Amino acid sequence: MNHEDSALVEFLPWDSSFFQKRIARIIPNRLTPSTIERIFEWVASHQIDCLYFLADPESKETTALAEQTGFHLTDIRVTLERHISGETEIPAMVRPAVESDLPTLKWIARQSHHDSRFYYDNHFATEQCDKLFEIWIENSYNGFANQTLVADLNGIPTGYITCQVEEKEGKIGLLAVHPDHQGKALGSALVNVSLGWFASQGVKEVSVVTQGRNIRAQRLYQRCGFITQSIQIWYHWWNTPKRQET
Repeated sequence: MNHEDSALVEFLPWDSSFFQKRIARIIPNRLTPSTIERIFEWVASHQIDCLYFLADPESKETTALAEQTGFHLTDIRVTLERHISGETEIPAMVRPAVESDLPTLKWIARQSHHDSRFYYDNHFATEQCDKLFEIWIENSYNGFANQTLVADLNGIPTGYITCQVEEKEGKIGLLAVHPDHQGKALGSALVNVSLGWFASQGVKEVSVVTQGRNIRAQRLYQRCGFITQSIQIWYHWWNTPKRQET
C-alpha cells in the first residue's frame, strides 16, 4: 500500500479474526470518483470481503457514490454530547462492577444491543453479534474501559454502563439494563452516576454514540441533559459475486 492509499482504507485485524472474513474500513467520511476507484483497487488486491464506511450525510456526492457502488445503509450513527460541572451524587443502587458480576453482565449484553448495525447486516449471524457484545462488556471490565458501573438490586447486577476518558473528554461506551428491570429508571441512574464519575476525573465534556433507530436511548440521554452533536451514516459493502461481475 502506498502512503496515499493508507490514508484511504485500513485493514481491521480484530474484526476480520472475529467474523472470519477479511474486513477493512474506509478512513475519510467523504468519497470522490477518484478515491472510490483507488479504494476498490486496494480492496481487490487485498481480497477484502467487507468494507465499513462512516459517511458524512451532508455530502450528496458521497451518498450517491456509495449507493452507485454497492454500499448498503446499515445504521444512522447519532452522537450526543453534554457539558458537566461537578455532578457527584451516587445513588445506592449503582456501584463499580466486580468480577463476579461478569456472567450476568455478559448475559445482559447478549440481549441488549440488537439495534446495532451488525444485527442489521444479514452477512453477520445473530449468534456472532451476540458474542461480539458479550466480549465487548467483558473486555470493558478488564481494562478496555476506565470504569464499568452496574445497577444493583438486592445484590444482583441489573444493568451496566462503561466509561472511558480520552484526552480529557469522557465517552460512554455501552449502556444496557436487564429486560426484566426496564422502566425502573435504572438507565437514568447509570447515566447520572457516570457523569459524577467523569466529573471526579476532571472531565467537562461527555459524549455518547447511539443508533438512529434507537429512539429509547436517544430519549434517555436527552432526559439526562445530552443534545445531538452530529449524525453520520454507516454503510457496509460486501464483495458479492454480483459486485465481482461488474
